[in-house]
Amino acid sequence: KVKKELSEVNMVPEDWGGKTICVPVSAKQREHIPELLDMVLLVADLEKFSANPNRDALGVIIESHIDRGEGPVATVLVTAGTLRVADEVVIGDTFGKIKALKDWRGANTQLAQPSTPVKILGLKSAPAVGDILRVAETTRSLRKQIKKNYRFGEVAESTKEQKSSTEEPALTENISKFLLIIKADVLGSLEALLPALKKLERANVRLEILKQGLGNITET
Repeated sequence: KVKKELSEVNMVPEDWGGKTICVPVSAKQREHIPELLDMVLLVADLEKFSANPNRDALGVIIESHIDRGEGPVATVLVTAGTLRVADEVVIGDTFGKIKALKDWRGANTQLAQPSTPVKILGLKSAPAVGDILRVAETTRSLRKQIKKNYRFGEVAESTKEQKSSTEEPALTENISKFLLIIKADVLGSLEALLPALKKLERANVRLEILKQGLGNITET
């Protein structure tokens, strides 16, 4: 099934006559992990992948959450350059100065080179998955611009919701609303919850999400 879905997006597996390498693995059974790593190294050699570690870091956010003790925490995969503790970074609509870097074991590290995933602490808010991290000095004007863009995005979203509610026909007066506030542990969970909840809607009951975000549920 997976190979069929891959071929539908022009990624034809090797055993089907294509060029996409497929290695069936099982984390539970601990099967074929060495073969997967060998294939990764082989493709890197054939394609001559390389990255310059001697430049300001660039990376991609692959997960984020809000920790009760540590605050906003994001996992970034460094794609170029070297990320270091005390670097100032800009990620989408947030920024911060890196207070700590943690490797995949949870141990503190001082730097992360290309192809290294690390958790970063010190951000003002949790970024979105897919946002690009770049090392940049966060000047006062840049911070104002980021905060302005963030507020504008919130206003645009609330305006969109108000517009959609006013455009509903009068027939919807008989439809009940089920109001929800959703808090998730990580962004990936939130992205999975929202479409799953929408599937629960019925003809006479509509889900309305008052607020969504990451972190712990509080009285407020």
